[in-house]
Amino acid sequence: MHKYVAYVLGIINAALFALFAFSFGLAIEGFINLFIYIPIMLLMSYKTTRIKTNKSNFESFRSNIYSTIFFVFLTIVLTIVFYFTNPELNKVAIKVFGADKVYPYGGIFRYYVAASLLNSLINALSIVALTMMVLGFRDSW
Repeated sequence: MHKYVAYVLGIINAALFALFAFSFGLAIEGFINLFIYIPIMLLMSYKTTRIKTNKSNFESFRSNIYSTIFFVFLTIVLTIVFYFTNPELNKVAIKVFGADKVYPYGGIFRYYVAASLLNSLINALSIVALTMMVLGFRDSW
């Protein structure tokens, strides 16, 4: 029961953080929370409930050199993609929510390039960790 409550609270947290992120010009975080974190939490909640019901074990895997190279490559690619899509997604958020309710992307960054790269890397690592978790890699924990 306590794991189910954790999933519900995680979904509420992701939804509230998405609203916060959209309002402060961090649209990619908002989209990630709404369209990736929440569905993955629902999927994992279903997966763990099914495992408990069937009295089976959670299947997990260890990384090898090939999966490690793949996930590092995926992190680099996602970082580059997020770096260039963050400002564009923020423009979409401004159109949807209105310019008076959303800061321009990078409006709160002191050092724009470094902060944007760090923001993109954090988002990429988050997506890769979630992917590893869903696939059952022990290394994601």
